[in-house]
Amino acid sequence: MKSIQIKIILTCCCCLNFIVSSFAFANTLPTNSQDTKEIPTETNTIFKTLNQQEILTVTIKTALDSILINKNTEKTFPAKMSYADDSGVNLTRKISVRARGRSRRKVCDFPPLKIKFCKKELAAANISKSHKSLKLVTHCNDESGSLQNVIEEYLAYKVYNELTNNSLKVQLVKVNYEDTESTNSFKRYAVLIEDIDELAERIGGQEVEGFGKSLADFDQTAMNTFATFQFMIGNEDWRVPFMRNIKFIQQEGNEKLTPIPYDFDASGLVFAKYATPDRDLRLESVRQRAFMGNFNSKEDRAAMVDLFNAKKDSIYDLIQNFKVMNKVEKAKTIAYFDAFYEIINTPKLLKIAMPLKGRAAVPTGIDGAL
Repeated sequence: MKSIQIKIILTCCCCLNFIVSSFAFANTLPTNSQDTKEIPTETNTIFKTLNQQEILTVTIKTALDSILINKNTEKTFPAKMSYADDSGVNLTRKISVRARGRSRRKVCDFPPLKIKFCKKELAAANISKSHKSLKLVTHCNDESGSLQNVIEEYLAYKVYNELTNNSLKVQLVKVNYEDTESTNSFKRYAVLIEDIDELAERIGGQEVEGFGKSLADFDQTAMNTFATFQFMIGNEDWRVPFMRNIKFIQQEGNEKLTPIPYDFDASGLVFAKYATPDRDLRLESVRQRAFMGNFNSKEDRAAMVDLFNAKKDSIYDLIQNFKVMNKVEKAKTIAYFDAFYEIINTPKLLKIAMPLKGRAAVPTGIDGAL
C-alpha cells in the first residue's frame, strides 16, 4: 500500500513540475495580449476560395475603356472573372465592376476597383452570399515604379498579418485585363482584399462606424500595435476622428474598439510617386516617420518593442522570400526597416520618437532614421 502511495505522490509532483515549467516558459515569450485568435467557421466565402495560392492568375473581361471614362462616378459595369481553383479546375464567375477610392481615382490613370460577385452563382457553388464584394488594389499607371508600388503595398498588409490576427488578409493576383469593347488586353499585378465584415466575423465581432472617435475609444494594446506598425512603414495618412484609412470593429466581450488599417500607398514603405508628405505634421518627405499614437506608460511601449522585435525575423524572412520583389527594392525595404529597429532599440531615440502620454513626437529625417 505504501509503495502505491509513493508512486502516486511522485507522479503528481512530476505533473506539477511540468505545469510550472511550461507556465514559466510561456511567460518568457513576447505576447500581444489583445491579439485575437481566429474563430473557426464553416462558412465558405469567395475570398477563401481565391486566397489559396502565393500568386493567383485571373482574367477579368469587361468594358475597360468605359470604366476609365467613368472612373469618377459610381457607375457599375458587368464583367466576368476566370481563374483556376486550388484543385486546378477552371472557373468563370459573373461579376460587376466599378471604380472606387477617393484620392487614387483622381490621380491614377487606372483606378482601384470594387468587384461584386453574383449572389445566385455563389449560392449554387455553396459559397456564402454575405461577403460578395471585394476590393482590388490596382496599378496606378504603367510606370515601373507604379507597378512595384502594388507589390510593396501588398507587403505592408502581409507585415501587419505577421503582427496581429486583427488585420485584413490579402491575395496577390496577376490580372489579365481584357476589354470587351476592343481587342486590347494587358497583364498587371493587383491585390484582392478581404471584406471587412468577413474579418469581423473571423475575429468575433462586427464593424461599427462613427466619426469623432479618439484614441481613448480603442483597446490600448490593439491601438498601440496599429500605431507602431504605421510608424514602422512610415504612414501618417490615417485619422481616427475622420475614419480615414481605418475601420472599427467591436469585438464580443470588449467595450473598446479594435482598429483595422488599410490603404498604405501614402507610406514611406510604398513611396508612391503621387504621395505627398503630411503638411499638418510639417513633414518634408513621405519617407519620414512621425509617431501618431499614444503610449500611456513605459510598460505599454516596452511591450510593443518586445512584440516587434519578436516578429523581426519573420518579417525580414517575408521580404527576403518575396519572389516578385526585385533585389533593389528588397534592399531598400530592409534598410528602411533597419532604421525603425534602430529607433525602437535605442532608448534615447525611442524616448523622443515615440514619447509617452501625448507628448509631441520628434519626426525622423527624410530617410526614416533619427
